[in-house]
Amino acid sequence: GTKARVVAADVTAHRASEDEMVDALGWASDQLVKAGITSVHDVGSFPFPRSLRAYRRASQPAQDKQRIFAPRVHVAVAYTGMSAYYGELDVVPRLAAAGMQTGAGDDRVRLGILKMWQDGSLQGHSGAICDPYHDLPDETGMTLMSQETFDRVVSQAADAGIQVGTHGNGDRAIDSILDA
Repeated sequence: GTKARVVAADVTAHRASEDEMVDALGWASDQLVKAGITSVHDVGSFPFPRSLRAYRRASQPAQDKQRIFAPRVHVAVAYTGMSAYYGELDVVPRLAAAGMQTGAGDDRVRLGILKMWQDGSLQGHSGAICDPYHDLPDETGMTLMSQETFDRVVSQAADAGIQVGTHGNGDRAIDSILDA
């Protein structure tokens, strides 16, 4: 009901406590199961690792509750949130030191990809393109990381057994992703 929507909004806005996240996941599980959905890929829950703990707790049967998070879930790590806190080149070493690599977990909850972004949106003119936007002849968008930094983070992730999934809209951003 209304309470579930408020908690879901708090989860989305990253204000919810871990207990509230677990409750929201229980509600979400009911909706997903009713729709026949058996697995979920959460591409960038945050704040991580609180969201991973919440999924793990929600997937375990509680003594006082019948409901558990029924679908299998792969939880992605949102690189941008962690890099703002730890630094661009410290995210992957921290994940690796904690034993976090793609596939780690159990049959219910597994760690998924390291979710990265290399540009913005084409509608907002922040997607990195080779040729100028037709309506803004001096604008070609922006990449969010230098190629050198992007290459290093992707290399760190590959060495640590962490798969990378990257957002790229513009052709220049996609070239950057493929070059890494």
